Amino acid sequence: MGLGKGLAKWPLTALALATMALTIGCGGGGSISVSNSGIDVFFSDDFSDDFDQVWVRVYRVDVVGSGGTTTVFSDPDGEVMDLAALNDGAPRFVYMGSGDVTAPQMVSIVLDRELSLIPTGGDSAISASFDLALATGDGQVTIDLTLDVRVDSGSVVVDFDLSQWTLNGGSINPVVRVGSDIGLDNGDRHEERSIRGTVNDLVGEAPDQHFRLRTHSGHSVPVITTADTVVYGPDGAESTLANGQHVLVTGVFSRPAGGFLASEIQIRGPDDHLHRLMGEAFDANFETCTFLVKLIDVRGFVPSHRIVTVLTPEGTVYLGPAGDEIRKARFYERLVAHGTKVVAEGRYDPGTNTFTAAVVKLHHEHDDRHRVETVGEVVHVDREHHSFAMAWSEWHGGPEPDSEVVRVATGDRTQFFSPDGAPIRASAFFSEVQPGAIVEVSGLFGDGVLRAAVVKVRSWGGGTDRHVAFGEVVSVHPDVWKFRLALVEWHGFHTDLRVIDVFVPEDATIVDADGNEFTRDQFFREIMPGGKVTVFGLFEEGTMTAHKIVVHRWGGDTHQARAVGTPFEWNAHEGRIWIHLIEWSGFDAHAGDKLLVLTTDRTKYFGPDGGEITKAGFFEHLTHSTILAEGVMRDGGLLAAVCKLLE
Repeated sequence: MGLGKGLAKWPLTALALATMALTIGCGGGGSISVSNSGIDVFFSDDFSDDFDQVWVRVYRVDVVGSGGTTTVFSDPDGEVMDLAALNDGAPRFVYMGSGDVTAPQMVSIVLDRELSLIPTGGDSAISASFDLALATGDGQVTIDLTLDVRVDSGSVVVDFDLSQWTLNGGSINPVVRVGSDIGLDNGDRHEERSIRGTVNDLVGEAPDQHFRLRTHSGHSVPVITTADTVVYGPDGAESTLANGQHVLVTGVFSRPAGGFLASEIQIRGPDDHLHRLMGEAFDANFETCTFLVKLIDVRGFVPSHRIVTVLTPEGTVYLGPAGDEIRKARFYERLVAHGTKVVAEGRYDPGTNTFTAAVVKLHHEHDDRHRVETVGEVVHVDREHHSFAMAWSEWHGGPEPDSEVVRVATGDRTQFFSPDGAPIRASAFFSEVQPGAIVEVSGLFGDGVLRAAVVKVRSWGGGTDRHVAFGEVVSVHPDVWKFRLALVEWHGFHTDLRVIDVFVPEDATIVDADGNEFTRDQFFREIMPGGKVTVFGLFEEGTMTAHKIVVHRWGGDTHQARAVGTPFEWNAHEGRIWIHLIEWSGFDAHAGDKLLVLTTDRTKYFGPDGGEITKAGFFEHLTHSTILAEGVMRDGGLLAAVCKLLE
């Protein structure tokens, strides 16, 4: 049978490649052309639909020419890749390496003899081995591809023609041929790849730079960066490149640009050999600290299943699409609400098919950041990491954030200006700025973080850190004027708690997102589990005492419960109606049971003809009537969104 079915990944778009190609001829330090002489080697595949994934481990790729053998790729641990992903109905390409080769005659590929096959529509892998005749010892095989055509383009495409591979009794007889280079100049047809190495010969000024990436096996890869390249360190903080750094570069190779176009670069330790995966995340569970990933790409291990369980124990670092560290709650909220592609680094256990993550990151290709301009008050300053939290009062250029407070991250490219408009250094800004400062910020906002391009100070401030918490209401306790809040973001205080208590004193200011004010009584009558709020106050010993609450969502499902009954007692001032039940849904009861219906300032009232009426008109007609109430069950009563006179 033939093997493989193409799975598209997320390569850079053709427009992005074109933009990068245009930018590499300018910048500081003179020309940054990185055209690579010699030959470039790419892997590809022909389409087949017997297997969704064909995982192999590649140890070395050699090109034999008239002048001898040149190794263009080598990895003593072997690089794991899915050959079936190299076709999605048309050939896709992945760059393997380059070398100076005179008159290329043959490409020699060294693979692990064992490979893993995921059948189409299946989950568990089938173990197989390459034909024993190809074995060269040490559990490896060598596949030689004779170049029976002249190579004039400077590139060789090695086509693993999975449609012609045969599987007999667990033994694979592979077919490899010279592939077409049609589409090789189209960036949309290239697969992303991550390459480890050391920065050498760095030229240019950020963001337009290029350098030689010296891999650990001694090979050299030309790398290009642009304004779209994300550069971050092990802690997720934005970083700058320097010669000698150990990095992991992710991107695609571009023949028009003459180099490896980096979408992101992570600065790492020299001995960092963690397993790595990328895939589609689903079934995220904050409480168990787990989510499932449908694998698209892996590094350092061969998966035993198509779907892997990812564990995020205490100590796991959570990163947003741009490499900024985000809170665990924000990460899981993103997975639950939207689903997304993720990258994880850690250790894979094939016995349990689990991946214990040290770092998890929302994939950069799904960065839905917006360019915004905002004005607000600084409530907390993190001088060590050059970031601050601000309570925004003006927001322009994109959807408003869920919270009243956002974290502002600055980097080496951020420009700072003092109140008189003079440019200042970042060190001067973070030395001077205090809670209470009023600032204007412009930049890219996404996943709760505003990455600042420009920060302008209106006034420096001089207060102390304000404690701010944003999250979801999980329970309400009006008898003690408290509610429990599941934290999503918090600033100005430290806690390891996932859920905190919030006490609301009588003089607390309570407003909704439109600025409407509410009394404490009104707030506790209307707020429900599922509501989202921002709380300003003082946090001590697990409880925040609120002095201001902003309600973003009141919570609950407005049509979760439905009741029809006859009123026998009511109080219009308090908005309370007691009824004898006739019909009901959404809760357990019996005919004739008494039910308290609670109304609020947001309840809508309708007459028998379906026309909307006033609250006063509704209560005036309760005598000898039957009513319908729809809303949610709350504290033994039905909190009504709608009340209707039936007769």
